Amino acid sequence: MFGRCRKLIFNAFVAQVLVILACLGVFFSLTTRDYPRHDFVCYWASARLLAAGHNPYDPAAVRQLERLAGFQERGPVFLMRNPPWVLPLVAFLGYPSLHVAALLWAAFMLVLAAFSCWMLTRNHPEKRDLLIYFAPLAFALLYGQTTTVLLFAVSLFLCCRKRPLVAGLALSLTVIKPHLLLVFWPVLLVDCWRRRSGRLALGFLLGLAALTMLSFALDPHAWAEYRIAMAQQGISSQFLPNISAELRFQLFPRLAWVQLVPSLLAVVAALFWYAKAQHWDWTYHGALLVAASVVLSPYSWTYDLALVLPAMLTLPATEELRQVMLIASLMTVLPFEYTRVWASPPMAFAGVIWAGWYCYARIKASRAAIPEGEIALG
Repeated sequence: MFGRCRKLIFNAFVAQVLVILACLGVFFSLTTRDYPRHDFVCYWASARLLAAGHNPYDPAAVRQLERLAGFQERGPVFLMRNPPWVLPLVAFLGYPSLHVAALLWAAFMLVLAAFSCWMLTRNHPEKRDLLIYFAPLAFALLYGQTTTVLLFAVSLFLCCRKRPLVAGLALSLTVIKPHLLLVFWPVLLVDCWRRRSGRLALGFLLGLAALTMLSFALDPHAWAEYRIAMAQQGISSQFLPNISAELRFQLFPRLAWVQLVPSLLAVVAALFWYAKAQHWDWTYHGALLVAASVVLSPYSWTYDLALVLPAMLTLPATEELRQVMLIASLMTVLPFEYTRVWASPPMAFAGVIWAGWYCYARIKASRAAIPEGEIALG
């Protein structure tokens, strides 16, 4: 017994040391020569234009600023594709120098990631060493992705279900990437109607209203500018590294709506699951809905799989789970290291890989007679 406890403490200590080193590595990467190649540069360029009173979605102006920052890659302009609700979150980047802005953005993302990991494991600290095996979160941090904001919002929602107003406010942050939760939203709406959970809806609407008013205050024409910019981007014809895009381009490459089919089928299955469930626990079932949403999303990238983390942490902290997460991370990282391209067919199966390994670990846990309800969220 003593040896097991000592091993548990040692694993937690090693995990904390490795996480700290990884954080320092992200800081170094984002605040030196690498940040012009990361998504941070498009947030910075848009924020710079916003601070000067210009169109933050102007492709020509964004490209010019990105080239001044050192982003020299050819192809379509590296434009921020988040709706104007994101403007209040990135506006501060437009005032300091490029190097300081990169440091502030890295710090902001790391703080959100740290709080997310703490909330997801606060009642089960023995699972914190699992975080070092989860590659998608490292990708999201390394490339300065706003997916980290969604992970924070989802984690706060899952941990604050007894405070519906706070949970609703937290969920309002997810509107900066609403397409990543297409399976989650319908079930939540039905649950709010069924439970008469008006405070959660109120919290969400208050947060959404605040983001909307701030976006209009920063740029009254932002929504019209965003609509024009997205029409010029040609997103519907772009291949994305997810299973929905892979199915569409393999079967019906000219029909953009086909990418919605997996999510729509999942919505039907999720509503049926909700109706048949004897006891619906959002800290458990909600985490699975978020994972299904991002895996089947019509528009997603590999680093968006950071939202699978809450679902993975619903599994018992066994040696098999560590092996599962390590193998899944390797199968995610190696194709990218080989191709060095995000939007490639091998990367499209990363979500399926994580879903498959989750199912394997769940089956192993069930056969070991571990209670189904054991979860990492509190």
